[in-house]
Parts: sequence; structure tokens; C-alpha cells
Amino acid sequence: MVPENASLDLQDNIVVKEEEEQEHQIQPQIINKTPVHQRRRPLISIERGSSLNEARCLTERKKQELIDAEMRREMELHELKKRKLEKDIEIRDLIIKKIKDGEPLNDLITLMQMGN
Repeated sequence: MVPENASLDLQDNIVVKEEEEQEHQIQPQIINKTPVHQRRRPLISIERGSSLNEARCLTERKKQELIDAEMRREMELHELKKRKLEKDIEIRDLIIKKIKDGEPLNDLITLMQMGN
């Protein structure tokens, strides 16, 4: 604050000193020197106000969710293959039994076509 009755030189000195004090109060920003095209982006957006640690936790959690989902898909696929194999074995056993008993396979072929 500059008093109105002060001389112009004094006013200039006070204004300059106030500006210098304000510059010293500003915190220096951390500059990321990594080129923009080489920076890694997080998998999820970081909301304002969240700490870096929270963002890392969210990113790790998202990675784990993706891994878990992939494992579930693989297990479901494995189960489907297992059921199909069991069905194929069952059909094979029926064919062998019918051949041993000397029965015609026409009924079994019709049954297989209905099942598929």
C-alpha cells in the first residue's frame, strides 16, 4: 500500500518491493522435463484434488480388474470346452453301445442333429 502523499520515487520503490515480495511468495512449479510424446498416461482419468498415490492405487486396481476379467473369460471358455468334450464322449459311448447291440444308428443321428 502506497501512501498518497509520498513522493513518486518513494511510491515506485514501495510498488517494486511489493511486487518482489509477491514473486517470492509464489511456489516454484515442478517442471516435468520428459517430452510429451514419451510420458505415460494413466489408464483412468485422475480427478482434480486426488493425490498421486490415490491415482496409482486406482490405476493398479483397474489393471487388476482387467486381469481378473480376462481370467474369468478363460475359465468360462475352459468350462465350455470341457462340457463339449463330455458331450462328445457321451455320444461316442452311445454309438459304440448301439453298434455292439446291432441297433440302427438312424435314431442316434437324428438325436445328434437335434442337439446341435
